[in-house]
Amino acid sequence: MKRKFLGILVLALAVLGCPQKKQEPPLYLLALLLNPGNGSTGSADPLVSNVVVATEGQTGAGDSTPNESSTTPSTPVSIPVKVNLEEILVSHSSGLCPLFGGLLLSYEKGEEKMCRLNTLNSDCAKIALGSDLNPRKIDPRSFAGYTLPIEQMASSSIYPSTGKSDVFCFDREKPISLTQIRLYAYRNRSSGSIPNNCPTAMTGEFCDERLVLPSPTKFKIPKEFPLLLESGSIGNSGDHWLELKYKNEQDRFVTCIYRGNNLNSFGVSAGTFTKNAYIGANPNLQYRKGYCLVCTLGFCNYNLGSGLGPFTGENAFYEEYVLSDVVGTTVTAKEFIILSVKNGNGALKHTVDWLVEGYEPVSSDLGNLGLVAYYEGAMKGYEIWLALGLMVFGLMSGILLKKRSQARY
Repeated sequence: MKRKFLGILVLALAVLGCPQKKQEPPLYLLALLLNPGNGSTGSADPLVSNVVVATEGQTGAGDSTPNESSTTPSTPVSIPVKVNLEEILVSHSSGLCPLFGGLLLSYEKGEEKMCRLNTLNSDCAKIALGSDLNPRKIDPRSFAGYTLPIEQMASSSIYPSTGKSDVFCFDREKPISLTQIRLYAYRNRSSGSIPNNCPTAMTGEFCDERLVLPSPTKFKIPKEFPLLLESGSIGNSGDHWLELKYKNEQDRFVTCIYRGNNLNSFGVSAGTFTKNAYIGANPNLQYRKGYCLVCTLGFCNYNLGSGLGPFTGENAFYEEYVLSDVVGTTVTAKEFIILSVKNGNGALKHTVDWLVEGYEPVSSDLGNLGLVAYYEGAMKGYEIWLALGLMVFGLMSGILLKKRSQARY
């Protein structure tokens, strides 16, 4: 009886506690990699605008209409669904992703099975759409170095009523190897005389590059970012600055500020740095160029022109260190890497194209990244009463057992 009581009590606590625990949403990996085209990085959390969280009745995978992914109310949440994630090659895309290929997300629930890669066609699969009803594209760089396909069990609440697999097309060619990962960013101050070619949506003059990381990933801190000759013109770094930002292993937000190396030509005579580049050297404490700033709640707020250093406000400042001290070292980033050209000299397009050195995911396994059963939001009424009933029953059983034990003696 005591064992029964403990079992019931544990069950009741589990029913109450599990939904309150923040788990990875179903298909969190895909939700994280969806790119609705927002190139802004001004938010304290740069992923807020890009993360699509799957809630009850949604696949998180971009159904064409909000109602298409709604779960039938009578479907038990406990019925398991197998989720399959496969890569679509251009040659096997059946015309769905003819440019660069993409990913296929399919589901199996009991005898109900959606088409897999070997049976893919336009009748059994649909292009995942965003809230603007445009096709949702994903960045193939984020999948470089990982092993596909993967299969995971998930809650039946994510099973779409359309019965069709979801197709996500890549927005560019997938890198052949990890040595080909590049980030491209610019600020175009030419007032339209030099055309824009931003791979994502621009914010004013800024084309910031954001690489989403499914798992912790290593890379080397570069010593410089040379300006790129483009459209017959090359930018001018002047004595301006560029930002390299990422989230470190301790979940702190790092902003490394590279200093323009054109006007003063730091280190050019010794051949150390490229003349027209943003370099990780010659720190200026007044303007924080050549420093890395670390904050705990979001990227550090600072004002280069004030001479007062970081303005943290409510964003807790943690530390700062000289950028040149970490140039060439390998760091581990979580969730994202962001490259942003903040300013250049003159009405030009100031462009950098960074070939990332030492890029390597810590693990090549995507199988443990959140394709798991998940139920988000408040508990349903019957679940609350069931949990409370089990709790009361367990407590009453304990009281009765105690009284019977005392009566015997």
